[in-house]
Amino acid sequence: MHGNKDQATSDRTPEKTTTVSDQRFALINKETLDTSLLGIITARPICSDTGVVIDFEYLTANAALKRTLGMAPEDIVGKTMLGVFPELREHKSFPYYCRVAETGEPISFESEFLSDELDIYVVVSVSRPEPDCIAITFVEVSETVRITDALADLNALSGTPVELDEYIRGAMEIGCRAFKASRAFDLSLRDQGYSITHQTGSDEFPQNKKPLPTEIVAALQKEGRVKSVTDICEQFQNDARSGESRFYRSFIGAPFSADKAMDSALIFCSRAARRRDVTPSEMKLARTLAEAVAARTRLNAASKALQQRNEDLQRFASLVSHDLKAPLRSIRLLSEMLTPYLTEDEQAKTIIEEIQGSADDAQNMIKALRDFSRLGAAGLNVETVDLTKLVEDCILRLATDIGEANAKVEVSDLGNVFADSTLLSQVFNNLILNATKYAAVSDLIIRIDSQPQSGGLLLISVTDNGGGVDMRYAERIFELFRRVPGSEKLSEGEGVGLAACRKIVESLGGKIWLDTVFTAGARFCLTLPDAD
Repeated sequence: MHGNKDQATSDRTPEKTTTVSDQRFALINKETLDTSLLGIITARPICSDTGVVIDFEYLTANAALKRTLGMAPEDIVGKTMLGVFPELREHKSFPYYCRVAETGEPISFESEFLSDELDIYVVVSVSRPEPDCIAITFVEVSETVRITDALADLNALSGTPVELDEYIRGAMEIGCRAFKASRAFDLSLRDQGYSITHQTGSDEFPQNKKPLPTEIVAALQKEGRVKSVTDICEQFQNDARSGESRFYRSFIGAPFSADKAMDSALIFCSRAARRRDVTPSEMKLARTLAEAVAARTRLNAASKALQQRNEDLQRFASLVSHDLKAPLRSIRLLSEMLTPYLTEDEQAKTIIEEIQGSADDAQNMIKALRDFSRLGAAGLNVETVDLTKLVEDCILRLATDIGEANAKVEVSDLGNVFADSTLLSQVFNNLILNATKYAAVSDLIIRIDSQPQSGGLLLISVTDNGGGVDMRYAERIFELFRRVPGSEKLSEGEGVGLAACRKIVESLGGKIWLDTVFTAGARFCLTLPDAD
């Protein structure tokens, strides 16, 4: 009997241990599924009389369903897919579920789900673990998609020459889409409050009202960092005396400054309270939008200052030209009137000729200064330019000068660049003429070729086999009215040609320089945006 009792105990113990283990395993399995970032649903296919899959019955679902769709698992288990989501009948994903149920071949896809309650992007995987069951695994990527799209839109907007006000509104519209906001505001912050500078959005909030409590905006200004509130009504009470009786429920805002003071902010507001806190990625996007607006504002101010400076320079050059022409003409005329009285005095005659020559030189410099100040005054007309054809046209126009220098110009296939063809023609006119004037060789050969560079640039070089340029003056030759000592013996000039070349090339987004390594003549190099 004793032995039988031990045996009975032994038989029962494994059974009890197995039962406890199964329960714990089931609990662990459920907790794991419910805490998973992935949504997991199983469903049984429902077939027509002919065996075609026409719907599905939900069997199980984990807690991720609530986080993604706002529905508890018990809201769908035991119900049909098209009964819960009738919009799936016309959605592209439904045939995928049917195909997996019929063939057993797994499939993955990314899709957007839009309805009155939903606006999400999900990545979905569908498999058939059992003949009469499919498993649907999904993860929401809405935030990633919206932020990626917003950054792409911002990048495209930043590359356009739109006016500042249009740029700011464009940035705010991008943020409205990314944050699902109903309205965006560009606020000018002050010590005792704020005012609306720009606004955009889809709701009908009165424009003469304050969109947010002053306390929130003051905190945003004081903290100087991105701030968000999921439900304003829980944190602030409306102040009827100030007229602030219709606040937005939630917002994300980022302060920015176009100068040293933190004086502005972009605010993205929604009429509904947010279901979750703002993510780090959303905060970074808000900061990026605000910084983009600040940078564009500073650029706009700098452009206006530069434009004003150029206008002042042009006015100065015109005034100088106008005011100096008259006295120089008088000097020239008086010296000519004085000449007949001094014909027998050779020294006086020489002095008068020098006076007249200096007056002529001054007049030429004034004209060159006026022409230099007007470079690009009419604005740039940037387009795709066939560089080979442009250079060949320059050679035709300079045929007489090239012939007198007994020069030969060799041009390779140069490709295309983005440039203003009229201004670029002046560059090559100057470079080719310089070679014919200063090379000082009887068998002059001028070579013009190009090669692609990194960063979307094309390197063009104009090379001659002449005496070259003293490397000590490699920078000086690009300065206005500066010439290489001794060059006046080879050709007359005012020292403006290469200065004009640098101004034109840099205005087109390129650079120009003298190759100081090249010693078999002179080699001028320039880069321009490659259009090929």
